[in-house]
Amino acid sequence: MAGGKVKWTDSQIQAIETTGRDVLVTASAGTGKTAVLSERCAQLLADTKLASASEIVVLTFTEAAAEEMLSRIAETLRKKFLASRDVAIRHQLLLLDAAHISTIHAFCKRIITENFHTAGVDPAFRIIDEDEKALLKSQILDEVVEEAWADDALSQGLDKLLYRRNVQSTGKSFLKTIIEASSFLDSVASADDFFERAQILAEATSLSVNALAEKQKLIILEKLQQCRSQVEYSMVLDAKATEGGHWAGLLVDGLLAPICKCITFIEAGNFELCAKVIRDFPWKRFTAKPKHLSKDEADAIKMPAVRAIKIFKGLKDLAVVCDRYDEIVGVSAGLQTKVLIELVKRFDRKYRQAKKELNCLDFADLEHKALQLLSENAAVAESLRKRFKYIFVDEYQDINAVQQAILDKIQSGDNTFVVGDIKQSIYAFRQAKPGIFLDRLKGAGAGADVPLRVDLSDNFRSRAQVLDFVNMVFAKIMTEGLSSIEYDERSYLKAGFEYEPAGGPFVEMYILDEEVREKTEDDDIRFKGQVSAVQRQASFIAERIKRMVGGAEFKIYDKDADIYRPVEYGDIVILMRSPSNRAAEYVEVFEFAGIAVSSQNCSGYFEATEISDCLCLMKMLDNPRRDIELAAVLRSPFFRVSDTQLAMIRKFENKVESKLSFYDRVAGFCEQGSDKELRDKLCGIFEQLDTWRKLVRRGSIADVLWRVLRDTGYLSFVSALPNGKQRRANLLKMHDRAIQFEGFAGGAANQSTSLGRFVEFIEKLLEHDKD
Repeated sequence: MAGGKVKWTDSQIQAIETTGRDVLVTASAGTGKTAVLSERCAQLLADTKLASASEIVVLTFTEAAAEEMLSRIAETLRKKFLASRDVAIRHQLLLLDAAHISTIHAFCKRIITENFHTAGVDPAFRIIDEDEKALLKSQILDEVVEEAWADDALSQGLDKLLYRRNVQSTGKSFLKTIIEASSFLDSVASADDFFERAQILAEATSLSVNALAEKQKLIILEKLQQCRSQVEYSMVLDAKATEGGHWAGLLVDGLLAPICKCITFIEAGNFELCAKVIRDFPWKRFTAKPKHLSKDEADAIKMPAVRAIKIFKGLKDLAVVCDRYDEIVGVSAGLQTKVLIELVKRFDRKYRQAKKELNCLDFADLEHKALQLLSENAAVAESLRKRFKYIFVDEYQDINAVQQAILDKIQSGDNTFVVGDIKQSIYAFRQAKPGIFLDRLKGAGAGADVPLRVDLSDNFRSRAQVLDFVNMVFAKIMTEGLSSIEYDERSYLKAGFEYEPAGGPFVEMYILDEEVREKTEDDDIRFKGQVSAVQRQASFIAERIKRMVGGAEFKIYDKDADIYRPVEYGDIVILMRSPSNRAAEYVEVFEFAGIAVSSQNCSGYFEATEISDCLCLMKMLDNPRRDIELAAVLRSPFFRVSDTQLAMIRKFENKVESKLSFYDRVAGFCEQGSDKELRDKLCGIFEQLDTWRKLVRRGSIADVLWRVLRDTGYLSFVSALPNGKQRRANLLKMHDRAIQFEGFAGGAANQSTSLGRFVEFIEKLLEHDKD
């Protein structure tokens, strides 16, 4: 309870008080893992014989989490001091700001800076901005590809590699694979070892005898096990919906039997027979459904099996299954792979050199430099092991191989405390390796000679009915074969807090039928055509939220105030699978409904009218013959040329040449236009544009952008529009972008801060979806 003494569970006490061995804590959301970690830290610091503030390391994965952790530890220590008035605890509180409570990257930066002379880095190095990094990588990629074409030893293979592949600068260009491969290597402990292994595989004469084939066989086995589970699930649904199972025989004989045969063959080491079954798989179509089943019910029963069929058939496309792979594409694929490896090598070398010239490092460099420092200097690693008596890692499921290697260098084998939850592993795209946590959990237990495993399963955030639903779902979808972990009794969540009785339902599920109906007189066809499916979903949710907030439907427990109170907007979160494409529409609908909303994932910044106007102006100042941008600028609030006047300009022709660009028509109208008012207006616009163009060539892009906003009153104009506060903030952010660009572009000897490069910078952000 608020202000009262915390009542720890037995598992929490075990995690807090166990010392002298590594501790691995599995903790789902709401089980108090942050409280446990901060309490353990505070107890260690409260006993000065165990550790001082400078002798502990607490590592997280975000700045916000690090700040929260520092705040929680400080608050816990403060309470202990107020209860005991122990001067030693007060001293620890004063030293807490100097403790190593930070992100892993900040920790790496700190030890590199402390040992810069040994690490071989300039102590004044900076961390490269993410936007700067994206632009730098894009420029280096262009240089690498251009040099590769000029290299006789590489050009022939490059031609084969890029044949019939998209290499355009926009869209999903195949060339971006080079950047993606380089980013993947950020999480690899040794890039040189990776390149060496890749080269050996590329030069192999036969796929069937190399390590890559063994990897593919493991993938096939996993896919087959997944197929088996899906077919069995279809059979369970079939048995429940139809007496005796309408499709049972077809599923067993036609699908389950060949899948099980393949699994048996692989486990027996006879892969050739498995490959033959996959290649010869003859699936028959499903027979007609029973009359008592609706089409939707029949489709729901068949869906898992249909997915299994698709996966099983797709296995024949794997190289190790195709018996003519070596003959048909083996040699060509090997050549293309070697070319791609060489391109990635060259890209890496150039990128490292560019960062050296800029005296900067990226986050991956911090990890690799720290690992290199600890690996090559035993004295540094030993000093850190002696200095840090206790090491804590939060969100351990998100760790990667490089970060784990760093931990291995500084830990003593009995002083590491990690907290994680495999179910919350969402950073695989950043090369997080939840398997590291899983492997360590398998080796942990209650025995004295192994790390201690502690499972926190008492949930203090949700009602028992909600937890029962979560357990039911996770028990079905989290299996060893599907998610590498079994949702067993240790994982089941139990209610750790007793809430006041409340009426249900506690879990609601709605299915919005978006199927287009036939038109009727009562249908509002115009509304149906103008509102997207996402907006209709958002509107439905907005209506549900309005009924929840401030009403008497139910109340929530506020642990800080120790009271039950009505629901507020800040208590509600909307979770989406892919918010970047839909969040903006949700925000728009919620704001229209009068719901206070905040979103960190809204895209559409560059599509905002005020930003689009500024970008068109910048592009046109850089190159006045950009016809589309010129028309947009003339029509924009900068100059307010009407559509009628634009039509007059478009119709303008001179006697010498009839086919004119839009720029030529505007310039010609300034000299020979029939409408004097418009002619004078266009002349004034050209003079203004020429003045700005001269200023931007001589001075700062950011200063000229600010002058444009000031001279035209554009900032005040957008502030008076609907959602004016956000529009004004967008323009100020654009100004910040210009300052940011001049900061990093001007810091390099071989780069300029021209308007053209700024336009290119913005276009690269658009290309890489840095919206």
